[in-house]
Amino acid sequence: MPRMRVLTALALLAALPAAAAAQAAPLARPATPRVGLLAGFTSSTIAADDDEDVPTRRRNGFLGGAYLALPLGTGGLALRPELLYVQKGARIREADFEVDATIQLDYVEVPVLLEYTVPVTGGLRPQFYAGPAFGYQARCAVSARGGGLSVSGSCDDLSDDADDPTARRRFEASGVVGGALAFGAGRQQVTVGARYTHGFSELFEDSSAKNRAFSLYASLEFPIARARR
Repeated sequence: MPRMRVLTALALLAALPAAAAAQAAPLARPATPRVGLLAGFTSSTIAADDDEDVPTRRRNGFLGGAYLALPLGTGGLALRPELLYVQKGARIREADFEVDATIQLDYVEVPVLLEYTVPVTGGLRPQFYAGPAFGYQARCAVSARGGGLSVSGSCDDLSDDADDPTARRRFEASGVVGGALAFGAGRQQVTVGARYTHGFSELFEDSSAKNRAFSLYASLEFPIARARR
């Protein structure tokens, strides 16, 4: 009997941590859908194939817009469609003619991202996301100065001929990858993150030039109340 009591006591002691953990960890509930407002700045350039010499420098701009985070179950995954206004382009330095030019390319962009929030118990929650983005060029402008002269104007002023090799393409397909740190602020959630956008579409006819952009941003998310049953 004493031996049985000892074994029973040991079994109870071994079961206590598991019971405490089960009591401390409630059943997973579906995450709440969220709507977010996003704003930040971009640093972009234009890249081309090795056989094209494009002496570009980075152009700084703005991005802003809104998005939805729609949970896909309880595992931390969410579908994240966004609607953004993004400023891209590049600065170009032509040393032979001592000309500095800036090409400004602004887009209405719709990324469709898959977001993963790491399930941690601390105050900061890492997030990672990736997916395609589809953009429409809302503005294209060029400015240049050199030799004591300065000119600027819309890209449409340069050429309206669709057969011109410098004719621009207004639609862009790209890929987005990024991450953020999220933390609570009452019922809201604040995130601070960074992303890289890699353009796949050529900017002009008969050219391999494509957009490349790096962005830093902050966002504020609000939960979308579920309908009560």
